[in-house]
Amino acid sequence: MILYDAHTHLNDPKIYGQANSLIEDFIKNGGRGLVNIGVDMSRNKRAVEIAKNNTFNLKIWAAIGFHPDVIIKDPDFDISQNLQQLTDYIAKNTTYIWAIGEIGIDLYRDKQGASLKKQQELFHAQLQLAQQLKLGVVIHSRDSFEQTWEILRNYKDLKIYFHSWTYTPDQLSKVLDYNTWIWFNWILTYPKAEDVRDSLKITPLQKILMETDAPYLSPQPQRGKVNKPSFVKYTYSKAATIKNLNETEFSIQIENNFKQFYSI
Repeated sequence: MILYDAHTHLNDPKIYGQANSLIEDFIKNGGRGLVNIGVDMSRNKRAVEIAKNNTFNLKIWAAIGFHPDVIIKDPDFDISQNLQQLTDYIAKNTTYIWAIGEIGIDLYRDKQGASLKKQQELFHAQLQLAQQLKLGVVIHSRDSFEQTWEILRNYKDLKIYFHSWTYTPDQLSKVLDYNTWIWFNWILTYPKAEDVRDSLKITPLQKILMETDAPYLSPQPQRGKVNKPSFVKYTYSKAATIKNLNETEFSIQIENNFKQFYSI
């Protein structure tokens, strides 16, 4: 089975030192391509460096941006200064950067919404940057569908990738009319994730992408262990079963979807 991990974090401190061995393991399991996703400037740079230093027999790209967590952790985060730094860095590394992300709104980590206004400001700024650069966007949205979509629906020209879908089929129906791809991972197997499974059932095949979010969200057979890109094979198998497709047919479509979103 041909595998693509559209959203992983080999640039994360938990697994950065093991990146090469994890890539080798991914290749052995059928891996053909992966995208490391940035969340702050340190991990943005690591994502690009992994792509830049790639000597493996697979393709590695980066998506970089500022996760809403940077605002939650640091209320004094200077949006203008950091966006300029991000823009300058992209200009020097365009060969390796294929999307802006992960960006969005998070009201799970900030349940009181104290940082919401500044999260929204950062989100707008990065969406505008993606427009200028003609790049797709990787969206992080947790416990904040309405707040995220209120902003995102104003950027109809962007390619939108909803990372780690956890919302309802009704909410999904709102976004599918746009240029949107939906990313599924091993939340599909969690006992209480019926909405996610039902969402996958109604998502058009050409709008589906597979991800691990490694080192987070390990699949059910590996719960309690650090997640890694090769575990995306379990997500492929589960999703193919839900969509009533054989794994080979499903994996070919996912490869096409991956290349279409990232304009490869």
